[in-house]
Amino acid sequence: MYLPNIFDEKDFRFLSSWWFILLVLNAVVGISMLEITWKNVVRFRNPPSKELNDLFPAFRRNDSIYWKKWKLYPGAMFLMVPRFLLLLVILGLAVFFVKIFLICHDSNKPLIGCRKFLVNSTFSIAGRLLGVFSFFTWHTYQYIGDNEVNYSEYLGHN
Repeated sequence: MYLPNIFDEKDFRFLSSWWFILLVLNAVVGISMLEITWKNVVRFRNPPSKELNDLFPAFRRNDSIYWKKWKLYPGAMFLMVPRFLLLLVILGLAVFFVKIFLICHDSNKPLIGCRKFLVNSTFSIAGRLLGVFSFFTWHTYQYIGDNEVNYSEYLGHN
């Protein structure tokens, strides 16, 4: 009995293309990284006792009850590996430029003048780029003067 071939070989040619292999590899590596990380954060998801959280309040995670692994899979499959690679590229470029700016500088002396400005600017730009493209955040800060801050609760009235 003859069965007609309803699928042509041209229909599945994309399976051997470079972008499809890269996409599948990205998904497999991202899911693997998520599974390893999920296994390693079990103590934050299920703390051993409430007393331990009361002893170390800075390290407790009140939001861990809302963590769902199935919600993390799409980000792990499509975004985790590119974000990590972008983080490495931005940090590598920052180190490269700082190394160039510090050529012939004595490390026992403080940075002054143009070099200090260039190094500070490099780290500021790299921090902004990391925040926007790798961490999906926007960092802001606000200067507070000495007259706006009151440390008397911690240091006493004198």
